[in-house]
Amino acid sequence: MGTELHIDVLAGIRPVLVRMRGELDLHTCPEVIAALAPLAALPLEVDLGPLSFLDSSGIGTLLALRADAVRAGGGLRVVACSPLVARTLDVAGCRQVLTGP
Repeated sequence: MGTELHIDVLAGIRPVLVRMRGELDLHTCPEVIAALAPLAALPLEVDLGPLSFLDSSGIGTLLALRADAVRAGGGLRVVACSPLVARTLDVAGCRQVLTGP
């Protein structure tokens, strides 16, 4: 797998919209943490529609960031994902956790 990930953050709106495209895996998780951890106190909506790959490290990172955001008074919710990413989240049993309120 290649390990290219692009993260676009539209922070001038509420909720903050985060769009990821490329691959979210062990090698790109630190980029996601660096981009989203400082925004933990804000409501975040994450668009994974353009994401072409997601592994267990990426899922763990999203779940940890969501937990941190909830503790900080913000939130993190996945609002869109590709069929491949949706299937990966379903198999891992965490799609509803990440897409729910």
